[in-house]
Amino acid sequence: MRFFKAYRYLSLVLYFSFLSCENKPQNYPFLKDFMSYLTYFNQNTGLSADFIPLNEQGDKISRVDFLEILSQKDYIPIREEEDGKVFYKLYRLDKDKSSTNDQILTTVAQFAEIEKNFMSYEGQAFPSFNMLDLKGKRYDNQNTRGKILVLKTWFIRCHACVEEMPAMNKIVKAFVHRNDIVFLSLALDDEKNLKEFLSKKSFNYATVANQENFIENTLGFSSFPTHIIVSKSGRILKVFSDGERYLPYYLAKYLK
Repeated sequence: MRFFKAYRYLSLVLYFSFLSCENKPQNYPFLKDFMSYLTYFNQNTGLSADFIPLNEQGDKISRVDFLEILSQKDYIPIREEEDGKVFYKLYRLDKDKSSTNDQILTTVAQFAEIEKNFMSYEGQAFPSFNMLDLKGKRYDNQNTRGKILVLKTWFIRCHACVEEMPAMNKIVKAFVHRNDIVFLSLALDDEKNLKEFLSKKSFNYATVANQENFIENTLGFSSFPTHIIVSKSGRILKVFSDGERYLPYYLAKYLK
């Protein structure tokens, strides 16, 4: 009987010790200031990545629910890895504790809203289009059917759009042997300015001028650059903003 009581007492002590450890805030060094967290976030928990979402308790949840929770300004994503798999786990942050926490949560919520919008396009049919590139070649729904269509929206004065061009050129070169993939860029600028700009700056995508109406009104995009991968059957597979980071991964995934 004494053994049983002692065992039960020990079990209770261990149980409550586990709970206290589980709920104890982690001393993450990247939470010391906003820039430290932003660096961590960009390098480790980009929301367009292919990850397994977990709630605060470590249970799997849907990507939609995960993003919705992040958009409420109570949680941030923390990266975990196990057996070659990448998990993002929700971690509660007290926004009233410091202005840094509030700034972090606000930024994460903004990124979550952007990703929620990008996700809403997945599975939709790509809109009807009929375009001529700067060299006079026509692109439309019919002649791109049966091919993976990779699109980029951009404009000349967009620093991020231009900065990633060398990386995009390398990707185009890596797939030059594939006849079932089309790289097409949609620019806001007119033909004259684009030709002048591209005479000095190499960009291996086919480029279509004067696409502000199609980008902003037909597609509904207002941030640049935006990358869209369209399936061979004409449905949107993925939308994201960081082409250098995500395009190689998702092309490899969808071209298997």
